[in-house]
Order: sequence, then C-alpha cells, then structure tokens
Amino acid sequence: GGAPRDGLTIGLLQRGILLVGLSRLPQVQFDIGKFNWLGSLNTEIGVAAVWHTTGINSWEDLLTRTTITSMANSQGGFGARALNAILGTKFKQVCCYGSDSNQNLALERGEVEGACGLGWDSLLSGKPEWIEGKKVNIFVQMGAEPLDELKGSPFLYDILQSQDDRPMIDFLVGRMYLGRPFVGPPGMSPGVTKALRDAFMAT
Repeated sequence: GGAPRDGLTIGLLQRGILLVGLSRLPQVQFDIGKFNWLGSLNTEIGVAAVWHTTGINSWEDLLTRTTITSMANSQGGFGARALNAILGTKFKQVCCYGSDSNQNLALERGEVEGACGLGWDSLLSGKPEWIEGKKVNIFVQMGAEPLDELKGSPFLYDILQSQDDRPMIDFLVGRMYLGRPFVGPPGMSPGVTKALRDAFMAT
C-alpha cells in the first residue's frame, strides 16, 4: 500500500492472492481490485498429487479414502476444500506449513499424503525427481485445458457430477489463468499503467 505510484515499483504476486482478496475476511487489509494488473508470465495447470507409498492408486480412491494434505495457513487450502465440497473427495488438511518448500518436505517425510493445487510447471522445475522417479501420482488436473502430458489424469471439467457446479469450478480454475501475475500499486496513473502493460507484453 505504501509503494510509490511512479511505475518504478511493481510486485509479483502469488496467484492465490485473488481468492484471498475476494474473501472479505476481516484480516485482509487490501482491496484486490485497486491494484493495477500488468500481465502474467504464463497460465498454470494445478494438480492434485499423492505420494507413491500411500496405496492411493486412482481418482476413485480419493472419493472413498481420507487423504491427508498440507496447507500453508488457516486461509489456505482452498483447492482441497472446493474439491471436497463439489466432487466429494475426502482431503483432510493439516495446518500450518507455510512455504511450498515446507509442504514439499512434509510430503517427502510422510507427514502428509498428498497436495492439492500444486502448479504442474512448478513441479517440473522444482521437483523433477518426483516426476522422473514416479514419486507422486497425479489424480486430477485443474486448468483451462487438459495437458497431453497428463492425459492419464482426469481433467477437472470432465469429472463434474453436475453442470450446476461449473461456475464454482470456473472460479477455482480462474486463479490458474493468473499464472505469475505482476501488478503495480493502487493509485498509479493510467498513463504509467499503460506504459508498463505495453512494455510487459513487448518483453
């Protein structure tokens, strides 16, 4: 909130900030709509992944067996809660691990069994040994379109039980469109905002 409005200070946000900003929780001290959105480096595909030693072998297992997952903080874990409510999964969340690295370590140590909402690109770049060594099983992919490389994992829109639930899934997937968003502070002039957006897209 206190950053200069001259275009020399910009921020890189976590995509989940959109949901936090819309939550209207009393501890949220900012208006997400007042930031000046500049662009994003990519869109993301989120996945629900389960550690290979759990005995969970299919999407159907997630509907019948409690699966313990980590969450960063008490306001996190939206993806797991949404899948529980909409599709009937049985994720049970353990709080509060904070960073992604702490959550990854908890998965490797066996403190939790899975993770929901991991970015596929982040997994490929940050934990390639998990993929190459088949340490995690991917049981659902969440995004605008399914990936060919994940064609063995159900695509979220394909396993909807009711089209009435589609708006909620659209909301869940919407943050994946944000990918890695860059913003300017509230109150930046339209001219500065346009110049930064143009430069971002040209870059």
